[in-house]
Amino acid sequence: MGPIQSLEDFLGLLRRRRWLILGVLCAGMALSVIYALRQAHVYEATAVIQIEAPKVADALAPSTVETSAARRLQMIEQQMMARDSVLALIRRYGLFADLPALTETEKVVRFRNLTRITGLEAVQSGTVPDGSIAGVSITVRMGSPELAKTVTNALADQLIALGRDARLERTRTTLDFFAEREAGLEAEIAALEDRITDFRKEHELSVSGGLQFRRVEIQSLQEAIIDIDRERLVLRAEIDRLAAEPQVAVTLRRIDDLRDQLATFDAQRDMLSARSAGLAAAVQSVPEVEHQLGSFQNRLERLQEQYALATQNRADAETAHRMELTDQAERLRLIEPAIAPDYPVAPSRKKIALQGTLASLVLALALAFGLDLRRPVIRTSSQMQRETGLLPVVAIPHFRSPHEANRPRARQIALAAGSLAVLLGGSLLLTG
Repeated sequence: MGPIQSLEDFLGLLRRRRWLILGVLCAGMALSVIYALRQAHVYEATAVIQIEAPKVADALAPSTVETSAARRLQMIEQQMMARDSVLALIRRYGLFADLPALTETEKVVRFRNLTRITGLEAVQSGTVPDGSIAGVSITVRMGSPELAKTVTNALADQLIALGRDARLERTRTTLDFFAEREAGLEAEIAALEDRITDFRKEHELSVSGGLQFRRVEIQSLQEAIIDIDRERLVLRAEIDRLAAEPQVAVTLRRIDDLRDQLATFDAQRDMLSARSAGLAAAVQSVPEVEHQLGSFQNRLERLQEQYALATQNRADAETAHRMELTDQAERLRLIEPAIAPDYPVAPSRKKIALQGTLASLVLALALAFGLDLRRPVIRTSSQMQRETGLLPVVAIPHFRSPHEANRPRARQIALAAGSLAVLLGGSLLLTG
């Protein structure tokens, strides 16, 4: 059975241990106030950046920046919170100069913990969220109002600059790619056209446009060869007839003339045969040449289609890049710059002092209860009746000696001094 079993027992405990309870409570309050006063104030500043839609509709001037605004802002945030970027900002504004023991890594981690970049979700057009954002807020906590404002605005300016540079770089890269692609296709088309021209010159006889003319020419050559063969037969018969006659001077001269004519006919026949064979070979190679020429034409058409598409893409990329240069495309705009906060956001000194006071009260009651548990004696007639079942006949009060009577005064003086200190600290806390 414990010593506290009723409200009367609890009130008796408070009366007996009032000086202990008040002393611990005052000491705890004083320590809480001192600890709260030693906590540095933290000020918070916020800047809001809006994502403005392009001034020209995408259907009229499509953008070459296809990634979503949320993803671009995520990449920009990663660049801003990179180690080198954070260290440059810390050196620029002398952040954490009052903490020389911190390493660079610890400073970077602390700065990241004090900085919050949050996307502002846009109004959804349907029931399913599409992840689009309408803006972004940057919140920074620092030890002074001006420093919080300055760092927040610096981060906002950096985010806007990085966003604009990223879009410019993307449109410039796209424009350079399509311009290079257009120039490469133009060079390929020119080289292929030159090759087709050389091919036509090389196979001039095999061009399909002169096929019928070549066949007619071959037929004419064959007829001419037949006529020459007929004349040769006549000359050969004449030479044989004259050779059978007596060999007189006139006959010999006639035979020589006929043989000269026969040699001339032979030469003409060889020339016409060679010409006919060449034309026949050219006519036979026409299908292959036409097939090769058709392949060249098909490739030329494909290159021209690719060139037209590259030209259109290059024009679109040039328009998109010009819109970025003139701030006509999607852009980030600072609509609410950070201002110096009037009041700190953390820590709450009043809350710390109140929590310390409550903890001191709990500790004081626990100590008083613990002391009673160490000496479990019967102090009242109700306790004696409850514990033993015997009803006391008389209760003799405790009479204090003069020395014991003066002891409470010293305690009261010490308690008054402690209370005064607590009140002074509380007043400083409330006005600080």
